[in-house]
Amino acid sequence: MRKKLLSARLPFKIAKMKYLWIIIFCFALGTAESQNRNSIWCFGDSAAIDFSSGIATPISSGMDGRGSCATIANESGDLLFYAATMSAYSTTLAYSTFIFDQNHNIMLNGDSIFGKGWYQELVIVPNPANDSTYYLFSIGVTGNDFGLKYSIIDMRLNGGLGAVTVKNVQLQSFAMVDCMNAVKHGNGRDWWLIFRKSDFPTFTSNNDFLLIFNNSKWYSEFLSSIHRRAKQNQFREYQIFKSR
Repeated sequence: MRKKLLSARLPFKIAKMKYLWIIIFCFALGTAESQNRNSIWCFGDSAAIDFSSGIATPISSGMDGRGSCATIANESGDLLFYAATMSAYSTTLAYSTFIFDQNHNIMLNGDSIFGKGWYQELVIVPNPANDSTYYLFSIGVTGNDFGLKYSIIDMRLNGGLGAVTVKNVQLQSFAMVDCMNAVKHGNGRDWWLIFRKSDFPTFTSNNDFLLIFNNSKWYSEFLSSIHRRAKQNQFREYQIFKSR
């Protein structure tokens, strides 16, 4: 009888530990960017907030969008650039993503970036192998152009205002849920990118993805399960942004 009780409790304990790790992992999202890099938030209709002084100060931005937005500052808390999905500057592209420089103008080659106007579609990650370049990841949730793409921004160009040097490189082509985020690796250098494959309208897929990038080459992959409503046992890992 005791053995039966122990065997019945074991899966419950494993499940509790699994969700404990998920909670810890979610707390880690808040530390994905450090050293004042997340001190400025640009969003909405020309709105922005500056937290660099320790006090939330309203400022202005150049965007006018209803969907995703992402902002990054330097380690001193000064704005570098931001991105937003919007349609104000293009009637032919419908919703598209635009990248703005620190002067709130569209960055050189910063138009027509992948993105479809939903939420949590954009993530900016500094390149740990080069402190002058940044990656903007964007996902497609609606329309016929699904998937995950990235663009590269080089802040050494255009007099320090930056320019997009690589645009819309495809990483995945399946439909996504608009819930992408980035978390810094435990080694303090690399980054994890987390996103979920969409299976609308059932929402029962367990296709959660972790990506890491190593000089544009994929490495390592494993399968696991973390989602309560999962039907499948699929979890994939790649490495993104592993510095030399």
